[in-house]
Amino acid sequence: MINLFSGTGRASASGFRAELVATLFASVTSLIAGVIGAVFLCALITYRMGDPLVSTVSLAIGLVGVARILLSGAYLSRRFGSAGASSPSFWEIGYAAGAWAFSSLVGLLGAVIVTRSSDVAMQAVFVTFALCYAAAAASRNAARPLIAYGQVFAMVPIACALMIDQQLFFRILSVLILLYLVAMVSVVNSLHGFLVQSHTNARDKIDLAEKLDAALDHMDRGLVILDHAGAARFWNQRFAAIFNLPQAAGDASVTARKVRLWILRSGLLRAANAEALVQMIATGDVEGPFDLPLRDGRIIEISMRHLSQGLICLVEDVTAARHEVARINRLARTDALTGLSNRMNFEEAGTIRLRRDLAVGHGALMCCLDLDGFKRINDTYGHPVGDRLLQLVADRLKGASGHDALVARLGGDEFVVLTRGQPFQSVAERIIAAFAYPFVADGIELSVGTSIGMAQAPSDGKTIAELMSNADLALYEAKSAGRNCWRVFQPAQRVRQDRMAQYEKKLRAAVEEAKIDIDCQMVLASDDGRITAFDFTPKWHDPDLGEIGHCDLSAACDSLGLSGALDEQIIAKACNASGRSQRNTLLVTSLSRQSLETAGLSFRLLSILQHSGVRAGRLVLAIDETVLSTADETALRNLADLRACGMRLALDGFGAGVGGLEAIKQFQPDFIRVSAKAACPGVDERKTAVMVAGLAAMAAVLGVPMIVEDVDANELWDNLPRQASFWAQGEALSPRVPATADHAFLRKSEARIAS
Repeated sequence: MINLFSGTGRASASGFRAELVATLFASVTSLIAGVIGAVFLCALITYRMGDPLVSTVSLAIGLVGVARILLSGAYLSRRFGSAGASSPSFWEIGYAAGAWAFSSLVGLLGAVIVTRSSDVAMQAVFVTFALCYAAAAASRNAARPLIAYGQVFAMVPIACALMIDQQLFFRILSVLILLYLVAMVSVVNSLHGFLVQSHTNARDKIDLAEKLDAALDHMDRGLVILDHAGAARFWNQRFAAIFNLPQAAGDASVTARKVRLWILRSGLLRAANAEALVQMIATGDVEGPFDLPLRDGRIIEISMRHLSQGLICLVEDVTAARHEVARINRLARTDALTGLSNRMNFEEAGTIRLRRDLAVGHGALMCCLDLDGFKRINDTYGHPVGDRLLQLVADRLKGASGHDALVARLGGDEFVVLTRGQPFQSVAERIIAAFAYPFVADGIELSVGTSIGMAQAPSDGKTIAELMSNADLALYEAKSAGRNCWRVFQPAQRVRQDRMAQYEKKLRAAVEEAKIDIDCQMVLASDDGRITAFDFTPKWHDPDLGEIGHCDLSAACDSLGLSGALDEQIIAKACNASGRSQRNTLLVTSLSRQSLETAGLSFRLLSILQHSGVRAGRLVLAIDETVLSTADETALRNLADLRACGMRLALDGFGAGVGGLEAIKQFQPDFIRVSAKAACPGVDERKTAVMVAGLAAMAAVLGVPMIVEDVDANELWDNLPRQASFWAQGEALSPRVPATADHAFLRKSEARIAS
């Protein structure tokens, strides 16, 4: 990772050295002035002294000075020089040699003048010149300290010459000159450090600017920077690529108007859109990002950010992102299998359409449909064929509903259609007719029908939710009427629905609050009429709904998921009502599928038995044959636990189910229970008695006691053979009476038998 704010390593050693060497040749004018001054002063001294040594040194100073001027001129014109001349080392060595030679000659001449001349004024002038030259050289060449040090210390011979002089003043002056030279060294060091830091900072800024330029040119978004005058001061390569602009980085002459002309020439925007875009860029008068479509199909997002010195405009090509969002929205609103609208899209689009139609006085028709026979096809041929059938149904349904209809799949085989102001009969007949001929899915010819419930707006509702609810009630009526037909919503259906909802609410509260009562009916032995068991069933009396018998009550609890709670309440109340009396009399209650498939059943029933003091062997749990034939793993485990606890099992509905003898063989019940009505429907009492006698004989052979229920007619009881060994119950023997904890039902039952 590059640290943009570090000066270390910002430039290579050679590049940085080249910059420092360039400072040596930065001012040729000062060099020329110094050489001219030195030559003039040397000529004057040579004339005054007439000393050959002075003349020789002065001539050398002049020649070296001219050589230095020529070297500087050559450096300034080095762009056409040789490869060797382009090296910083070459020019630095040349400059150092000239500077040291010139300074050394000046120092030597100063020492000669001090030792050989008696002219104090001349000595003072030249010493002053030498020291000024040393100071100028120290400041001018501080970028290369070694060169500056050499020029400064070249004045040491003058100090030495003054030191050996006999005059005290000259000796003091020599000490001061040495101190002055040391101070010049310190100045050189300070100036060098400052120059190095300045060059480093400048290089850092340049490098940072280059990296920022590179980052801006390679960023995903286009960027343009405008000043307060509206001039485009900068735009990156991405901005230029989006609008096909020139690659120039921008300058004060590129106004917003010129950018507009470039955008217009690109053909990407219409004139009005280009004018509006440039106006927004120029003024920054926009809130938040906004999308702008281009003629080539791309979509760009533009956002503005105000700065203290102008405005930044960010432009991003969001075509792919917008298309992806559109695709996701389309998937979220479309049924993936059929391509129809899903529930969410239907409710939103249907609400808009319904409001518009009702506002102009048009009616609307809502149709709720499901397929008749689809489950059979799906179970027979598998889900792939079922899915293909749903696709074919969707296509045929769209064609039958009309081009302006809104068709959706709610889920499974449920569909819904919203049409504008068409007669319900014609719509229903078109849809049903579309299902009159078979579908061919994966080479398989399939026939399905449809049941339709319909509701009209505004008479049956003014919202999508109301229309769908009422059409669904009508669909229930259509399916109850025999399927493959249609029904229109009637207010009476809503009344029945409301009553059913009220009934379910009250029933749930009654079960949860243990307000369900139980009835008791005696079970008698066929041979001697003794009481062998008591059969307990639930009943419920509501002040508004009246009395609900055990058949309707059990069915309602099954649909509401309350069967388990109801079963345990019946068993608890039956045990409490019978108590410890009639210790050999069995207690028979029904056990639902929900109870049997709930884990921990045996523990809960044992707790009830222990609390009431009833032995586990007295409790007979009657389980329907169809429930046992489809028992899951939990149910089978519960059956084993109930047997292990000593409770008895009765196979209920024997002869009316599908298991028959196979169920007896598999589950080995303690009893089988047969309904005289269900086993022999539509047969007179004499024939029913014969059928029951046959079943009793078979049960005796199997060694399983049989209980015959629904013996409600005296004629049936009179025709049952007494020698057959079975138990019986029914209105002809003992009516159902309320079971109470005071055992009054026992006395009533016994009195009934005695009479």
